[in-house]
Amino acid sequence: MFISQAEAPDHLTPPFDSVLLVSLALFAVKPFDFDPMKIDIVTPAPPRSRKGNRITALRWSRVLRDLGHRVRILETWEKGKPDILVALHAKRSHESVVRFRDSHPDRPLILALTGTDVYDDIHVDASAKQSLELADRFITLQPGAAKELPVRLRSKARVVYQSFT
Repeated sequence: MFISQAEAPDHLTPPFDSVLLVSLALFAVKPFDFDPMKIDIVTPAPPRSRKGNRITALRWSRVLRDLGHRVRILETWEKGKPDILVALHAKRSHESVVRFRDSHPDRPLILALTGTDVYDDIHVDASAKQSLELADRFITLQPGAAKELPVRLRSKARVVYQSFT
């Protein structure tokens, strides 16, 4: 299993099918213990969507449930008391990010950066930029994405390899 820091050498490759690394990225924020967590995953893609964000949310929720956590997948986060929020898409999940941070300033908020975020929104969109500021940790799906982040935020990034050949 492998999670790289944003500055990890590009030649490193993951040794296993690392979709399981989502849980390790979560534990990078919260100390590892064996108590199941209540995890809310926010994705802008609606139920039954075949879009990448929904597929990622479903995959991650399955892995996290298999590890014993309680997981809800939501289009928007309105209220609740999860131990952690994982938001997919900085711009489109921005309102949920703000609401969660306002309601739970002491709880971890992980922002999974999508391709649209990395190569467009975080450079030009104010709401995407604010989501970056509010997150405790970022998940990127490939190492080059961290290089698109402002230098001062790169240490928050972790790479989660969805799959590889």
